Amino acid sequence: MIYFFPFLFLVLFSFKKNTKLTSLEQFIIFIFLVIFIGLRVDVGADWIRYNQYSIEAQFMSFGQILNRFDVWGYSLILYLVGITKTGIIGLNFLMSIFFSIGIVYFCNKLENPLLALMCAYPYLIVNVSMGFITQSAALGCVLVGLILYEKKNYIGFYISLLAAFSFHTSAPALVLIPLVESIIKIRKKSSLYFLVFGLILTFYFLGSFYGNLLKSYEWFFVTEYKAGSALITSGIAFLISLIFLIKIRLFKFSKQKKDLLLTLSLNVVAIFIYTLFATSTTATYRIGLYFYPLQIYILSYLPYTKIFNLTFKEWKLIVIMYNFLLVTLPKFVIYIFLINLEIIN
Repeated sequence: MIYFFPFLFLVLFSFKKNTKLTSLEQFIIFIFLVIFIGLRVDVGADWIRYNQYSIEAQFMSFGQILNRFDVWGYSLILYLVGITKTGIIGLNFLMSIFFSIGIVYFCNKLENPLLALMCAYPYLIVNVSMGFITQSAALGCVLVGLILYEKKNYIGFYISLLAAFSFHTSAPALVLIPLVESIIKIRKKSSLYFLVFGLILTFYFLGSFYGNLLKSYEWFFVTEYKAGSALITSGIAFLISLIFLIKIRLFKFSKQKKDLLLTLSLNVVAIFIYTLFATSTTATYRIGLYFYPLQIYILSYLPYTKIFNLTFKEWKLIVIMYNFLLVTLPKFVIYIFLINLEIIN
């Protein structure tokens, strides 16, 4: 029940404030998220596993930790947790900082920041940030990168991917964005360069990710292990992306943002088709998480589109009710929780 109150707060304030958040408001929300996510106790699918890691880190050097986890960002934080003996609370707290910075920065750049935060709350905040702490930190970096990409700051975008990669090996999946955009704009010479560069990064990083996952969790693939949540989340993302693709003219975005969302939508469609007709693996689920921001983009802007001749308030109520169901339906919450128990970091 405690998870309902922050959602209610976001709903109430989204009716009063549709403009960008002030620096003070951003700071207050950031502090709340860090405390809410970082100081939780015995919450999360892999709580026992991460608790064990934080205990073992007290007796390991940074090199030993890095050799075990292969990502320097997470290894460094785990090393700091070990030498300070702050345990899993310290680990969760530090990792939540990266996610919270990313989600607040990302949502404040959208048309209606509080509505965007509300759309992010049921899944990204309650589920992902409290369940998969390494990937949530990576996702925080990715969220910053998406805004930088939208601003044509491609160097900043790739730097954000490198930062995300330091927390989770699946993060470079976002090279699919410039790759797909380059395919769409293949007639331009500059796009050809991006295409070649994107293909190299895609095969290298994603090949490395799948290889490491296969090596670490070989029995998942041998037994054709399926992450059921991949089909659910990719299916919902697919339907929402269709709204954008069909009604793209009603989304009054800048050309760069519209190109970004078009690219994200095509990736979501491809992931859904792959998930539908192939083995729905943990790797598919992991990569799909990085494209969840598309739903925040679209859902938070739907009230401004007046699709089906619905007014701003009517669409806003629909978006709120959709997210309300995600937060409050007991069977759905339990089902998602049970699914998370199947996913191993």
